[in-house]
Amino acid sequence: MSTLEPLMSARGARAVRKRQRANGSSGVERENSRHDRAWDIVKKSPMIPQGITTLNAASPYSLGILAGGRGRRWGGRDKGLLCLDGTPLIDHVIRHRSSAAAEVLVCCRANARLYQHYADTVLCDVQPDQGPCHGIVALLSAAAHSSLLVLPTDLVGNPKAVLETLEAAWRPEDQALMLTDPEGRHSACLRISTDQLGASCDFIDRGGKKLIDLMEQLEARRVSVSAEWLRDADTPEQFAMPAAEPRA
Repeated sequence: MSTLEPLMSARGARAVRKRQRANGSSGVERENSRHDRAWDIVKKSPMIPQGITTLNAASPYSLGILAGGRGRRWGGRDKGLLCLDGTPLIDHVIRHRSSAAAEVLVCCRANARLYQHYADTVLCDVQPDQGPCHGIVALLSAAAHSSLLVLPTDLVGNPKAVLETLEAAWRPEDQALMLTDPEGRHSACLRISTDQLGASCDFIDRGGKKLIDLMEQLEARRVSVSAEWLRDADTPEQFAMPAAEPRA
């Protein structure tokens, strides 16, 4: 039996054997020679590229939401639970997550029973009003994946574009990534390797409070995006502005 026979149809194989019996041994040699030449052609022919479909090339990460702000300009109201178009702000933020967001963590100052409807894990500030760095350290300590993507709960600019950018811009060698506007103003839209938990705790233990100082210590890589994407609901005026559109 020749090398190519397993690739032939049953009908074709039967026809070959019939010709071989009719032609005798010389016929067998001719058939084998013909098959060997055909096999050489197949081996030398370029392969036809096949389409490959992947569901999601992004590596899984933990999505952490900072909801511990005091809401001073809002009379102490919890901004994450303010409703925009009939939906709490936290829902506007997390609804755009992709399947790469393998878990959702929320660090809040109050209303944990309400935030639990939007998260896999809810953390509460033991010492409130310590700033975003304490919340980030708490989220890092609870994260189950190799990196933590952090967003503020009152991000009203363009949460979808921010999430997509932090997913696409992340590199395997990154230890921290922070989004800034074209003028260099930073935001709490960032991504950190969970390997940096120890360094972040050290920063807190030394009395560090400013987010920009923490990012500098972690040597965060900066990615510039539209300032409108990073707009949050610091004031009622900002809350009422329409959502930003992604840049072309």
